[in-house]
Amino acid sequence: MGLLEEWLYLREVFDKTPAVGPDFLVDAEIPNWPERFIVQSDDLLLEVAKGYGDQAQQDLQITVCSGGYSRFLYDNRHDWPSGELKLPWVHVWLRGHPGRSALAIAVYSMVLDWKELERELGRDFLGLDAPYCMPEKLWPMKITHVGEKRIRTYLGTLADTISNPELALSAFKPGGVVAENLYVGDAMCPVIYLALRTGRKPAAVMECLSGFDISQRRAEMEEFVKCAHMRMHEPAAAAEGKRSRLAAPRRRAPGADRVANPVRWSVMISTGLVGWFELSWAWVPVGAAILALDGWPNWRRALLSARYIDAEYAAPVSFRGGIALVIAVSLSANTLLCALAFALGRGLALWWS
Repeated sequence: MGLLEEWLYLREVFDKTPAVGPDFLVDAEIPNWPERFIVQSDDLLLEVAKGYGDQAQQDLQITVCSGGYSRFLYDNRHDWPSGELKLPWVHVWLRGHPGRSALAIAVYSMVLDWKELERELGRDFLGLDAPYCMPEKLWPMKITHVGEKRIRTYLGTLADTISNPELALSAFKPGGVVAENLYVGDAMCPVIYLALRTGRKPAAVMECLSGFDISQRRAEMEEFVKCAHMRMHEPAAAAEGKRSRLAAPRRRAPGADRVANPVRWSVMISTGLVGWFELSWAWVPVGAAILALDGWPNWRRALLSARYIDAEYAAPVSFRGGIALVIAVSLSANTLLCALAFALGRGLALWWS
């Protein structure tokens, strides 16, 4: 799903979605909502997007985003206990500064007209329209549809929760209003980030991880939290610590000495040698094609996953189109790298002669 993450991040970086106030969720009728909008808040933002909809029902994609989480991941990517944090390549390009990162996401089908839905489906469905109350599930077991009243009260609760740093932290813990109803993935890193934003000391941050199984790597997690706390709240000390680590031998994760993507390095070196021997520029697209073949298995899995999302969940955006865009950008980047390697080899040959 790496390419899907690339597309989501790129979309957030260049997004111009309109922002509304929390009262908008209560005052405006859902059919009158824009296709996508963001509820104004602090660092955490609530994004709501409309997917498939008709007279009877409407699909809503709910996303909790963060403006500072990307920078947090980028600054602490080398200290994560299990190795370097896996970030989209655009994080490196943009250095984690602009854009927003999606922390949690889900798609729900909401009923606008119960009678119309009953005419379409018969009585072979279960529904729930009671107002949402924390910390219950928005969509309990055996419930196939939720009503407008329930989804709107949930969105109002969620917007109020993420606007408060302490409540937002509790929402991402196991059993919280976000963890129970949205897909978070590995929630430990968001919980650490949110705990640090409240000003907690490292020991207090570790207490927030009591709901996670960290028994096998507790010491490493404590070290990660200390480093992240220093970078967030003591930038001068963090810079000094970075200089000290650069001067001293660094503990490396298992396998860190292996060459990352040997195919890419081999193609770059070969293309540079082609330029050195002053062969044709036609070798540049050959190198790009080899890189494309190397990346095709990942691209194929991402396209199949995006196709499933588009077909099954009626996502408000075409994920296949986004994946195709990322693949096109990757192809262009590979071609540019091969061209630069060829030009470097040609330039060195001319300088040597």
